[in-house]
Amino acid sequence: MHLIRTSLAAALLCPLLAWSAPVTPVDIPFSVRQLGNGLTVVVHEDHKAPIVAVNIWYHVGSKNEAPGRTGFAHLFEHLMFQGSENLEGEYLNTLQELGTTDLNGTTFFDRTNYFQTVPKNALDTALWLESDRMGHFKGSITQAKLDEQRGVVQNEKRQGDNQPYGKVFELILKQLFPPDHPYSWEAIGSMDDLNAASLDDVRHWFETWYGPNNAVLVIAGDVASEEAFAKAEKYFGDIPPGPAATRLEEWIPAHATPRRQQMQDRVAQARLYMAWTGPRWGTRDAHQMELAAAVLAGDKNSRLYQRLVYKDQLASDVEFGPLALEIAGITYLQASAQPGVSLAKIESAIEEELERFRREGPTARELERVKTQQRAGFLRGIEKVGGFSGKSGVLAESMVYGGRPDAWKEALADGQAATAADLGAVTRKWVTKSPFILEVTPAEQLKAAAVGADRSSMPMPVGETPVSFPAFERATLSNGLQLIVVERPEVPVVGIKLVLDAGFAADQFARPGTANLAMAMLDEGTRTRDTLQISEQLALLGANLGTGSGLDTSSVNLSALADKLDPSLDIFADVVLNPVFPDKELERVRKTYLAALSQEKTQPTSMALRVLPKLLFGTGHAYAQPLTGTGTEATLKALRREDLARFHETWFRPNHATLIAVGPVSVATLKPKLEQLFRNWQPGEIPAKRISEVSLKPGRVLYLVDKPGAEQSVIFAGQLIPPRATPDDIAIEAMNDVLGGQFTARLNMNLREDKHWSYGAYSIAYDARGQRPLLAYAAVQSDKTAESLGEIRKEITELATSRPATAEEVALVKRSNTLSLPGQWETGSAVLGSISKLVEFGLPDTYWTSYADAVRSLTPAQVNQAARDYLQPGNMVFVVVGDRKLIEPGLKALGFDSIQLVDTDGELL
Repeated sequence: MHLIRTSLAAALLCPLLAWSAPVTPVDIPFSVRQLGNGLTVVVHEDHKAPIVAVNIWYHVGSKNEAPGRTGFAHLFEHLMFQGSENLEGEYLNTLQELGTTDLNGTTFFDRTNYFQTVPKNALDTALWLESDRMGHFKGSITQAKLDEQRGVVQNEKRQGDNQPYGKVFELILKQLFPPDHPYSWEAIGSMDDLNAASLDDVRHWFETWYGPNNAVLVIAGDVASEEAFAKAEKYFGDIPPGPAATRLEEWIPAHATPRRQQMQDRVAQARLYMAWTGPRWGTRDAHQMELAAAVLAGDKNSRLYQRLVYKDQLASDVEFGPLALEIAGITYLQASAQPGVSLAKIESAIEEELERFRREGPTARELERVKTQQRAGFLRGIEKVGGFSGKSGVLAESMVYGGRPDAWKEALADGQAATAADLGAVTRKWVTKSPFILEVTPAEQLKAAAVGADRSSMPMPVGETPVSFPAFERATLSNGLQLIVVERPEVPVVGIKLVLDAGFAADQFARPGTANLAMAMLDEGTRTRDTLQISEQLALLGANLGTGSGLDTSSVNLSALADKLDPSLDIFADVVLNPVFPDKELERVRKTYLAALSQEKTQPTSMALRVLPKLLFGTGHAYAQPLTGTGTEATLKALRREDLARFHETWFRPNHATLIAVGPVSVATLKPKLEQLFRNWQPGEIPAKRISEVSLKPGRVLYLVDKPGAEQSVIFAGQLIPPRATPDDIAIEAMNDVLGGQFTARLNMNLREDKHWSYGAYSIAYDARGQRPLLAYAAVQSDKTAESLGEIRKEITELATSRPATAEEVALVKRSNTLSLPGQWETGSAVLGSISKLVEFGLPDTYWTSYADAVRSLTPAQVNQAARDYLQPGNMVFVVVGDRKLIEPGLKALGFDSIQLVDTDGELL
């Protein structure tokens, strides 16, 4: 549809153009060299934090597999975490002990990567580890390791297949690509192929693809370039190269006619998928398709969102995204139907909008908006040195796919140079009327260096990297609003969070779901701006605004470019002070939230999180409602505009709120702006939320949520522990980390690594001002439900009684929780989040500055005292979500007094 702007709207939008400033060039300086064995090394210096990212990309993915041998790349990613010839034990354990952040390994169609960000004094250790599994891994692959990780991967596949719409991508790939095309199967592979993988197959895979001449190593952070290159040569230079690889350059199948397929699944909403092949990585078409997709379905102002979700209200959501891979691309569109709306009607509306875009392309304002958003998103990503969107990931991807570390610049340049005609043309070329609907060079003479690193012992970090939490200033506005400011000039982005004393607990004075819906509606219209104007003005400024609630607090968040802070703050203040909760927008948002609630009731984990609070706290307690905060169908349908306005009037009081800002700002510069913007915000008192202490009850009843046809069961064990602000907080945190708070904790080592019954088993201590839930949980094979529940109960009981935390376990937790601190506060948003916790849970201002010392001084005796004091194995509340017909007979043998069926609202059946 066309957006018709009134003279008032135009008057509001025009000043934004005055804020357009010359675009600052974006750069990621680097040095690049190739070692004698073919390893490409890229180095980037960034000295803002005492950390270094090590990011290694192997140019191998599921594309390099063959039919009947799928899943090898992903399986090998798991295997390479299981130690090497010179390292016994798992890589994750060793890396966590170094204080590693942004730690992971991933596999996709065209590459496998391993990345970690470590304190700068641990760089040698990280390079030793990565080089050891590159050059000294084959001999460590045993049948036992293969069988163990095969089981883990198969559970990962089961977990994915068990999700709603979990098998759609597999169908889309088979329709877009012929069976012999390397993109016609998923990276995770098939169960049959995984079962058929032999030890010889796996070893041959390693020899073929994991040589240095098939890899790119990026070292980015607080290290000098020459030092980094010397370390790379030391640790990697003596590794022999592998065979030369043969690669496809492009294979993009064309389809002349539409194809259709139908499938049934256990989902709450009908959903339409449309898929096309697309341009490959690094092409101008791919870069322009990114912008076209943003105009069509990038945000609330996009064409398809306005038509399907906002205007006609046919769908609760719409997504449109191009995925540019190395030899071909995938372009997909999906839309979830509102109840009672046919998919044919949605398809017809989509085709109308696509045809209009093919013919006309975007408007000038749409093009300006998506270009600004693209640049802003890239800038926010490269604040970090590690991870996917961080600078090391950007350089690695560019080198692997583009042949040079700065290939990313072409994408930005193509995007900024794109015209409306370009976007219309590229859409006509690739988004055709024939979708699927549901859906080489001579080898170099390489040799290894004669001398390499000492492999008899692994280098360990020397000393501890100093870390301190950034200082902050406090002030109070004349209306009582508390102000906390952290001045960080490194990145020209300001993060702001307004924390209000409200949250889900405020719903005890209203219908359940009020806080959640009221905060969602906050930016749907003010006295002077409608919802589309708010969204477009923010997009033109490159700003993001979000709202939300937790158990105890609600918040309004703003991320703004520093040179556009003033107009961004103006919109922020308008949203905070002047929401009008228009009925038209309320009905649209209500439909979206009802659809989300129905989805929530089909997700096994969220089903359990809806049930647990009422069982833990009892009816009437402020926390006795779904941990998702979504309420029920009945309460969502009953909420009116007046209810949301009442929530705003009651709980939005400046003397019960704190505004936190992080970025190139100070109290001196920010406070006057806020005084002016919030001069008419009046203080007042708010109701006292009832979060009284609850007595624990004997856990003799097992609560069961029936999910017929479920391929896995989800098990939760819950109890209450003291508030976050308890003096025993650090000891409780360590106790939980030993139990299930870390990958190497007891629950995960038992159910995943030992039994292979689950892809992951963990525990979490929810943060709250009052008593808070401690939850242990796992998604397990259905035929191992009873046994898994028994193992969870056993681990909890033994930690509190017969098998207390060992000195080694506590030492690992302490190292992990302190050595990771240099990377924990790398970004402004991370600092903002940590300060927010001080406000939300009443923690002292010195909490984070003294945190490392408090953890280091922790003793095993203190951890075990916390386990004895606070773990209550006999008072645990157990909730299982799964197929009752399959799992109930086994559960009956566990000794519970009864098994009680409950629905997804926590009501007994």
